[in-house]
Amino acid sequence: MSCTVCRLPFVPGPASANPRPIPPGILNERQYRYFAYGLGIGYQIIGVVNPVEYLEHKLDSNMFAVRAGLPLLDMIQWESHGGTVSPSHKYPRETTAKQSKFVICHTVCGALLRRTTHAEEDSVDSLTDLVELERILGRPQAGSQAGRFRHVKYEDVRCGKLKRVDLTPFWLDGNEEGGNTFDFQSLKASNLGFILNRPDTFPKFHETVNPDRLRSLDNATVTKDVITNLPTDVLESLVIRMETPAYVQFASSCRLLRRHAVTAWQRHARSRVLELGWAVPLSSEYEQGKKQGIVMANAKESPADADWLLYLSHVHRTQSMNVREWIWGLCQEIKRARDALRPDSEVAEIVVDGERRKSPSRLGLEKQVGPMSSMFQQIKQAQNMAKQR
Repeated sequence: MSCTVCRLPFVPGPASANPRPIPPGILNERQYRYFAYGLGIGYQIIGVVNPVEYLEHKLDSNMFAVRAGLPLLDMIQWESHGGTVSPSHKYPRETTAKQSKFVICHTVCGALLRRTTHAEEDSVDSLTDLVELERILGRPQAGSQAGRFRHVKYEDVRCGKLKRVDLTPFWLDGNEEGGNTFDFQSLKASNLGFILNRPDTFPKFHETVNPDRLRSLDNATVTKDVITNLPTDVLESLVIRMETPAYVQFASSCRLLRRHAVTAWQRHARSRVLELGWAVPLSSEYEQGKKQGIVMANAKESPADADWLLYLSHVHRTQSMNVREWIWGLCQEIKRARDALRPDSEVAEIVVDGERRKSPSRLGLEKQVGPMSSMFQQIKQAQNMAKQR
């Protein structure tokens, strides 16, 4: 019942029957909705990567349902003594569960994991790159180690001002498979309580610099120091070489430099925002925001002379963006562990007659991924054709 990326829990979705409630006052409605859904990744899931909803019952607190608009309900059992298992594609469970292997992430965690591992396409190669994470890092663990990959240094990834984030003390072992519980109240009362903020709440993006902001920088006082009297091209050459924290401080040090920063230097702030990787919405988030009439930052569509400097400042200040940066760092750490272990894993390339080739394990995994991916595409195509009739 935990995310393999952030290791925060899932909460019972609307389809849950007789769920165990979490303590009141911990999550607001938007937060609760976020923690009820995620992405399932596994070669036995229809589509290989698809949205899931956490289903909980007091007697069976261990199930996810694949929610992809399918005419059948694909059920995943999350935690067992041997890893994760999947019953047949039926509901309720009518057959003995088959051993299988899955990664379950919250929606943003899964999307950023795909971005970080360069596996955002729905091609067989891209989907297999995701599925092989389990082959390289092992099954996500259970109990108080809920969801975590071995070899991944989760606690060493900073979040905001905190250099370490350790969620292990908040996970309590249960007496049965999937019976572990999360101590929401203790987390909320700790200095880590802010990590329950949704990581998809972005700062307001201004497509133009507020005129009042510009007017406040007019008539800058004449200065006599060496730095501010340098030619503008020399100043620009300096700021290009600065780290972002130093750049923001430098640009804020006097009215003249602030004027440069909110006018001619906006393109440098834009570059810094985009280089962060996590600071702008992913394409799916951006499209959803457009449908709701929300102005969001985008590398292709947002004006180059927008107020990128203000946005750059805000993404480092808000708690939601601190959490998003933390998740991005966790994804980078998972990728680091994967890259370090992959050369010695069963899916690593092999050399045959002096040529590098895919290993039998990798080819076998692709053969398992391919049919599940194509089956999903065929079902969706049939549904679309039916709608058009």
